[in-house]
Amino acid sequence: MQTNQLSWARNQALLTVREQPCKTEKELLQSNPAQKVILKFIEKLKNDQSRLLQILPDDLANQPAPTITERIHPVLIDLLESPLTKVGPKSELGERILQHRGKFHQFIEKLYDYWREYTRFLVKWTGYGSSEEGTRPYLQFNRELDELTELVRSAYRSIAENITNSHPIVYRQVSAGFEVGLAVDKKEFQYPDYLRKQFGQVPVIEQVTIEPPFVIDPPMNKRTGRFQETNRNPLKNAEINPHNWLCYPAKVGDLRIDVFFHQEFLDLGASLANLFELATGEDLKSSPDAIYAYGIDPSKMKDYGGLPTVFFQDEENDLLYGALPREDRFGYFGYVKKMMLTLHNVIAMKRGRLPLHGAMTRIFFKDMDPVSIAILGGSGAGKSETLEAFRVIAEDSIQEMEIICDDMGSLGIDKDGRIQGYGTETGAFVRLDDLQKGYAFSQLDRSIFMSPQRTNARALMPVAPIEKVLEGVPIDYLFYANNYEEVDSEHPTVERVSTPERALSIFSEGARMSKGTTTEKGLSHTYFANPFGPPQFKETHDQLADEFFDQFFSDGIFVGQLRTRLGVSGMEKEGPEKAAKDLLKLIRG
Repeated sequence: MQTNQLSWARNQALLTVREQPCKTEKELLQSNPAQKVILKFIEKLKNDQSRLLQILPDDLANQPAPTITERIHPVLIDLLESPLTKVGPKSELGERILQHRGKFHQFIEKLYDYWREYTRFLVKWTGYGSSEEGTRPYLQFNRELDELTELVRSAYRSIAENITNSHPIVYRQVSAGFEVGLAVDKKEFQYPDYLRKQFGQVPVIEQVTIEPPFVIDPPMNKRTGRFQETNRNPLKNAEINPHNWLCYPAKVGDLRIDVFFHQEFLDLGASLANLFELATGEDLKSSPDAIYAYGIDPSKMKDYGGLPTVFFQDEENDLLYGALPREDRFGYFGYVKKMMLTLHNVIAMKRGRLPLHGAMTRIFFKDMDPVSIAILGGSGAGKSETLEAFRVIAEDSIQEMEIICDDMGSLGIDKDGRIQGYGTETGAFVRLDDLQKGYAFSQLDRSIFMSPQRTNARALMPVAPIEKVLEGVPIDYLFYANNYEEVDSEHPTVERVSTPERALSIFSEGARMSKGTTTEKGLSHTYFANPFGPPQFKETHDQLADEFFDQFFSDGIFVGQLRTRLGVSGMEKEGPEKAAKDLLKLIRG
């Protein structure tokens, strides 16, 4: 990435630096990035034929935006320290600026708002990898972000007060600098030679600092289709310009997946920090398990069909690769997350683990032994909603609920032959509509909100430390989340299944009523409610499922259906609540 450069992608502004770009208000206004913001704002005013341009002399208002910027820029710098009555008449704007004091104040307000309407990122080359042991450069990085925010705010206030000759009575400490800071450095990864040549110069993220609430509005709000295996390596001929890419090395369960993303998808790539632990230090010294390139030039992916969401097994180098093109239709966080989980699941199955598309939690009661519950089901099946309702309903009887996974995990067998459950994510990607009333606001200071004004609005929030995700817990209850059937005497909320064969039939059918989280509509069926790996490797998964389900029953694990009714009209809240109540009754006997 080029340093000390401000670039734009969609509604995003990205500043890349090696040192703190400025330390005073004057340095801030004199900087090249500040001039770029002013120029871009004036271009918008001219395009909109804004009445705010009336503050300019007629001959200047008709000039191109760069000329106007060149004339107005020094006036803004002078206004940092001197009142408009002193600055205006001496400037090229002349006495006219005094006649339009109100409009000039509006100009400053609109310029300030224009900057803040962008999703703003600061990427700083830090050299953490070469830092002396015992030093804490990440603290300095955070301080610099805070100082930049204060500089932007104070510069705006200084100019506004010198225009109006007054000051506000109420001050609002709004986000004015950068909402996300990414500390990056160059890394020497253990990649095959051709990948090292293509990806080796891409900056690697070492630290993420987010100023909440962080709200983004990516191009899409739904995901469609599946990720398919291809027999051609999509990374082989990918052309990667390191100035436009970043790498987030993620811990996905006990795997490492290096995610390379184009700056067009910067908001989505940076949001990974709320879902997957960032791999650092010793974790980076070995080879990754998979590599995912999100945002490849579409022309390089045109031969992969109408939906080029593909992955490839590099048997020679024992690596798995995922790739998606840089198109707006793939600008949704589900494409980031689910490809990563697909890669995880393929590797998990190779290693003898059974992927589980569901929620898993360990519940510690005040007066009985802890229990672990796994609820398998597709998107919108009511898994997380039921467990959240359980947390509220059982509040008086539980000490703690440890989340092992919120969406995807795996089941393995430990050295003593016991089935253990493992997670993949340290965060949760949840529908705002399905959360308990007020819960999203209680998490405002930790969450990333995505398209809150649209259908399938989401919140991305941290929920579990990586240690809990990885430690493994015994499974006591395994349910299929049935979100479409009504409850009656023959279809209870909680139904135990008596045989492995019957259980396999229910779980493998993967029936689900769509909740608008994908482009599917109505009742759909997905093999084991998990389109992320199992259907693509059905033979391998069938064998693993037979073995695990036989052991579920031989070990006495409760296997059954949980009717959440989340997909039944009018039961979106009551359904999960009733499921939670009956689940609590079952556990407590």
